[in-house]
Amino acid sequence: MAMAGPRVTVLMPVYNGERYLREAIESILGQTFSGFELLIINDGSTDRSVEIVNSYTDPRIRLVNNDENLGIVATLNKGLKLAEGKYLARMDCDDVSLPTRLEKQVEFMDSHPQVGISGTWIKMVGTREARIWAPPETHEKIVCTLLFTPALAHPSVIIRKSVLDINSLKYDPSFEHAEDYDLWLRSSHFTRLANLAEVHLLYRIHPDQIGERYFEEQQSLAKSIRLFQLAELGVNPSSEELKVHREISLRRMRADKQFVEQAEGWLHGLKEANRQTLLYPEPDFSRILAGFWLSVCQAGSGFGLWMLVKFLRSSLGRNRGVSFGEKLALIVRCCVRGNG
Repeated sequence: MAMAGPRVTVLMPVYNGERYLREAIESILGQTFSGFELLIINDGSTDRSVEIVNSYTDPRIRLVNNDENLGIVATLNKGLKLAEGKYLARMDCDDVSLPTRLEKQVEFMDSHPQVGISGTWIKMVGTREARIWAPPETHEKIVCTLLFTPALAHPSVIIRKSVLDINSLKYDPSFEHAEDYDLWLRSSHFTRLANLAEVHLLYRIHPDQIGERYFEEQQSLAKSIRLFQLAELGVNPSSEELKVHREISLRRMRADKQFVEQAEGWLHGLKEANRQTLLYPEPDFSRILAGFWLSVCQAGSGFGLWMLVKFLRSSLGRNRGVSFGEKLALIVRCCVRGNG
């Protein structure tokens, strides 16, 4: 009788990752779910990465060496072809998967056959203050959030490989460094997306990571992805409006009254455009807009009563997208900072 293959392929590209690679590998080998292969593709490393991988004797590790440095997108697409699992879980060589990550994700995918790609919440580490990124859970909210950000943490995702195969989906080389954002958007037209509302990955922030080294290139590509979606929404932004949209998307809110006015007008415009096109599901779209509006107001809380009145009068926050607790916290913040 033929041996059954792995249920999950954990795909880990490696390029000069010796500093954190051992910790990343051991976080996968220590998973409570054992039915996986760890497919490590060495993309022409010149450090001790291959030596570190070869120091392990676990038969679940499969090392493949590129003849030359192909780049992240070509390496990922090579991994999609080589993967033997029903599910494909992404993993970066500088992150840490918590012990029950695969167990919880496989359970979720098995019980939600309509979902093709799902991620998890992640905890940012490596900075002075660790923080949690908690992207939305449901497909509807994720699709709405894609207008602003990728909405799934790439190294946390698990993908139903059949969805990629049936729909000829893979990473697009023209979007290298924003390849995940592009893939989630295209995939959303064929399958449902989801996030587990639990932290299952420690995402390491450090100067050598791709997001840091290629930030401007990444944001240039993200701009084109956002522009495509805005065009579908029937919105043709000015350069200033596009700048405001980028700042809102990155949650880099400026604490000045002009920005608050611009942001409110822009978010209102998106809501009106969606009312006419019905492109995004409601009330989810309004709730996502409300969350961004709250962030704008939090940044402007130093303006005290002016900011509080503007928040309370705006229709952007008048729905369940902003909880009573969040509203109360903003009121207190405006009163304290406004009197400081």
